[in-house]
Amino acid sequence: MSKGFKQNKNAGYTLIEMIVVIVIIVILSSGAVVGFSAYYNSRIDSAAQKLVLALSQTRQETIIRADGSVRMELYLDSEGDCYAKVIYRKGGSDQVLQEYQICNSRIILSYKTTADITTLLSNAPSSKIIFNFKKSTGGLTENYKDLILEGSETKNIIIIRETGRCVYEP
Repeated sequence: MSKGFKQNKNAGYTLIEMIVVIVIIVILSSGAVVGFSAYYNSRIDSAAQKLVLALSQTRQETIIRADGSVRMELYLDSEGDCYAKVIYRKGGSDQVLQEYQICNSRIILSYKTTADITTLLSNAPSSKIIFNFKKSTGGLTENYKDLILEGSETKNIIIIRETGRCVYEP
């Protein structure tokens, strides 16, 4: 019988191979964490942009309309998603001009008054935030100071009551 090559029965991984695999997994998972973080932050930014757009449209519609009044209502539906309705009221009837889905239930919406009282928007039927603007100046009639969106990060939308304009820092 001829002697052949001895087969190594030790068929496991070496320490270096294991370290290389762990390093690759760490690099891939850190990229995924950064990607998910950016995705959640973009949802907060998107919700803030939609809210600023809805407020601006309501303010412009109030100034443009010759008669009647325009208001915006923020409310939560039964699933906790936040919506904004721009409503035109003429005579005794309401007409919805625009409706926006602002954010889903993972983002919490609250507001601050000029007296620094913070109130959380809930999905109770009577819980709404109503914005009315003055036709002459576009200023806000309510005492709102800030709208606060909270999720993976917090965004404040600052409302300038005298002019009705709103600003947020992306």
